[in-house]
Amino acid sequence: PDTPIREIWPKLHELGHQVLPWQQINTAYMDDQKSLSQECEDRFDQEANDFAGEVLFQGDTFKDLAKSYYPDFGTILTLADKFGASKHATARHFAEESEEPVALISYYRSYHGVGADGKPAWVLGRASSASTKFISKYPNLRLPSVISSSHEWAKAIEEGKSVNGSQVMDCGDG
Repeated sequence: PDTPIREIWPKLHELGHQVLPWQQINTAYMDDQKSLSQECEDRFDQEANDFAGEVLFQGDTFKDLAKSYYPDFGTILTLADKFGASKHATARHFAEESEEPVALISYYRSYHGVGADGKPAWVLGRASSASTKFISKYPNLRLPSVISSSHEWAKAIEEGKSVNGSQVMDCGDG
């Protein structure tokens, strides 16, 4: 597509608000954008994002195509190009739709705190996604809320590389 995803996604999100009938402000209930609770606004935004994702990734078309790929970063890049989506949105959607035990865990650089080495720490993002199979296999997974800049994941981000190997995680039962 010729239009950058940063322009397409907000338009699809706003279209979601317009076409989802229960999101229309109804004067009969005396609600408007200023009187809706934060919880309701957050829910409406999540629904609009879900709508945008369904339209952008063309419903089951993405899921059916994703089944034919091995879950790795190359797949994410290929599918992002094919659907004209951002790498992050594609990775999230791939993790949610995968029939394999797959998860996307996002960490973001914190500009509010630093690690013992004086460099910014990395904090767990809210936008993590996982497949049904992953959730059922690791229902009690506890992720570290902060990782230091010396952690192998953070180092890989800084160097623009990926990390191969395994990571021991607390799953609540071993």
